[in-house]
Amino acid sequence: MLDEQAQFDTLAAAEARRLGVSRTTLTLAIKDGKCAGEERGGYWYTSSAAAAEWYATHYRHRDALYSDTVGRKWDDNKLLAMLDRGDSVDAIAKAFGRTPKSTRVKIAHLRAAGKAPAAAEIKTVRRKKEQIAEAKAVLAEEAPQEQRRQLVQEEHDGSIKLHLHPDVKAAFEQELKRLNTGLPYEERITLAKWITSAGMAAIANPEILKKGLQEAERLGNK
Repeated sequence: MLDEQAQFDTLAAAEARRLGVSRTTLTLAIKDGKCAGEERGGYWYTSSAAAAEWYATHYRHRDALYSDTVGRKWDDNKLLAMLDRGDSVDAIAKAFGRTPKSTRVKIAHLRAAGKAPAAAEIKTVRRKKEQIAEAKAVLAEEAPQEQRRQLVQEEHDGSIKLHLHPDVKAAFEQELKRLNTGLPYEERITLAKWITSAGMAAIANPEILKKGLQEAERLGNK
């Protein structure tokens, strides 16, 4: 039992709610000396540590929701990791196959032992996760608009980005290598210049465009 001189600064009723037991059960435990506490001004007081010690030592749910001897044991490391990333009680309960009530009791024990973060810290983490999700949603919505704006700007500037099929790119590079063989560096044909020249030739001679479309379809059917 905890030192009888410990500071009893929490109403027994509040600790009972936190642990998921009735106020009468905890009050009787204090009266019987099973839980450290005292009566002041007609109210019963205890401490979180004292209530947690009593619960772990003496109290058992009738349906054994909490007892580690029934069913699977709690994985404290897993539970603490879920708390640290802001998971809800319902999510934790589902992950462990427990009820939300028994999960809250387990979390209360961990907090009393100084292992689990306070509820306020968890709310802060959860709010940050919500803010990150909101920011990602905004970015996802704005991304297409930004892409369209960039394309318009590029077209206005006279430059565009080309996304070539790997086979097309390989064919272009092979042909450019052949054309540039033996030429001085300053006279070599760049990919941009070659594509521009081919496009201008297709404008002047529609048959060139027709032939190019047939070759593109052939590559696409490979």
